[in-house]
Amino acid sequence: MNPEMQWALVPKLVLCLGGVLFVSLTVTWVILYYVRLLDQPNERSSHLLATPKCGGVGIVSSFLMGIIIAPAWHGSGITGNGLPYSLVVPLFFVALVSLGDDIRELSPYLRLGVQVIAGLSFLGMSGIFSGSYFEGVWGGLVMLFAVPVSLVWIVGMANLYNFMDGIDGLAAGQGLVVAMFFSLIQYMHGDAVLAYLALVLATGCVGFLAFNFPPAKVFMGDVGSVSIGFILAALGLLGAARHPGWNSLMLMPLLTANFIFDGGFTLLARIRRGENILEPHRLHLYQRFSQSGLSQRTVSMTNYGLAIIQGILVLMNLDSPGRALGGIVVALICYYILVEKVEKRWQRQNNRQTEMVGRGDNVIDYRRKSSPK
Repeated sequence: MNPEMQWALVPKLVLCLGGVLFVSLTVTWVILYYVRLLDQPNERSSHLLATPKCGGVGIVSSFLMGIIIAPAWHGSGITGNGLPYSLVVPLFFVALVSLGDDIRELSPYLRLGVQVIAGLSFLGMSGIFSGSYFEGVWGGLVMLFAVPVSLVWIVGMANLYNFMDGIDGLAAGQGLVVAMFFSLIQYMHGDAVLAYLALVLATGCVGFLAFNFPPAKVFMGDVGSVSIGFILAALGLLGAARHPGWNSLMLMPLLTANFIFDGGFTLLARIRRGENILEPHRLHLYQRFSQSGLSQRTVSMTNYGLAIIQGILVLMNLDSPGRALGGIVVALICYYILVEKVEKRWQRQNNRQTEMVGRGDNVIDYRRKSSPK
């Protein structure tokens, strides 16, 4: 497509994304002020007051709307062979069961089962495994390995984002940054379809963040966090299928490395300590960071910074994901060291305050005993 045609499409793109933003803002606003399903604080919560939840419906509905109105921007060029529509039905059912869990807690096996079926449905409808790589005997063997790995990736990312949605603005902000970088890279590859889908997700996150940026007025709930993880995982697989190569395969894992590192590190640490990994906890790095006297805004902004650093490193090393990975590993190690130092400093301060209170209590007791009656 020549530059003149590209510029001619910009107004249509702006109108489409404006519509997506309007849907995200409106639905989230309605959830906040009229539906008002409240998230009651408990011992694992990062909030102290009952707060409306399920605001992630705004993200999901705006993303689905973006797919529906996609032809208005680029005609058949954006829908291609119906690729965007392969996300509609699987995402709808993942979001539906997640919303049900937000309203009334459902069995984790039911949620996992729906996620697995949705992942398989997406893999089948998207035609990811229909290329020449999967033809013949060797292709069949490759598929036997690729399908379960892809399914674990989709379900794992959906649940990872759910685990990481523990403080104001974290999951939605991460989704925004990752989607923006993914869209830019796909545009550089000349892939208007994936660039548009990622922009739609980013726009939906912007609308929700208007109400969720710390201090949050509404939480996204599982319906938002699980859906964002599902969408990003699906986009990553679509990118790898449409642009075969190690670079494309590593793109989404590199862009989401801080979440993967936090979730993976916490899981391994709990296994090493012999803890039940199925029990709820508050041991993620971002939770430890937040519990060390820092505001939720500071913790979320720090993770935004990590996501931006990851995106820049990937952009600078599109032809060498190994170099990008090296730089990202260094950044994540620095983040871990920072969390450890802040946490230890906070513990030392608490210990000193406890000692001072103890000494003060002793003085008061002594004076009470020595004072004349």
